[in-house]
Amino acid sequence: MPKMPLEIDNYISVSQLNLYRQCPYRYKLNYIDKIPIEVKPDALNLGSTIHKLLEQDIYTIKDEKLNPYLTNARELLSLIKDIETLDCLPQNELKLYGKILGNDAVGIIDKVWKDQNIAIDYKTGSLKSGWDQRKRSKVMYGQEDYCLQAYFYDKLYEQNFGKPLKSFYFLFLGNKEFWSPNIQGKKFGEYAFDLWCEKQIEETLECINSCLFDKEESKLCNWCDYLYVCELDF
Repeated sequence: MPKMPLEIDNYISVSQLNLYRQCPYRYKLNYIDKIPIEVKPDALNLGSTIHKLLEQDIYTIKDEKLNPYLTNARELLSLIKDIETLDCLPQNELKLYGKILGNDAVGIIDKVWKDQNIAIDYKTGSLKSGWDQRKRSKVMYGQEDYCLQAYFYDKLYEQNFGKPLKSFYFLFLGNKEFWSPNIQGKKFGEYAFDLWCEKQIEETLECINSCLFDKEESKLCNWCDYLYVCELDF
């Protein structure tokens, strides 16, 4: 299996892999060159603050900017039937270590009900979708990245607790929606969920090991932490 170069990091994480899939060059600047971010984007500060509050189970605060996200989190938790009926208390910010395709890996799950093997991950953004002309259907943007994250956490959870996750939910606090990838039954075309995820991870690690760090221009470039470096590097 492909191995992550030890000089980059001792552990792989799903955030590393998804960052490479979004833009190989940004991955290089972050994890290999370790170029500092000049100014931390407001979105990152907002997300970090919200996660810290939810980690303490704080769902209301006297702050007009933060409170809508916290309120949405509380309401979303009450809408998910798997969670609404639980009597046991969840564990927040569960950090897990294990192996993904032979690589040392780490992941942090926002909230876990270990007695029922149910987990959630908060997203401060919104669940977005659009029309796919080729498929002639509505598709969810970012679905592949979310599925890789669910696969990653499911495998680490099973290695640590001996059971797979029964359910994994993404809670989108920006527009108060939730989504579950159905990790135990989802398919991507001809591929079962696990096989598809493993294929994506293998291909990503192979590209990293081959030092393929091309720029991937997209709408996300306008919000990139390294826009100032990338512009100077043309």
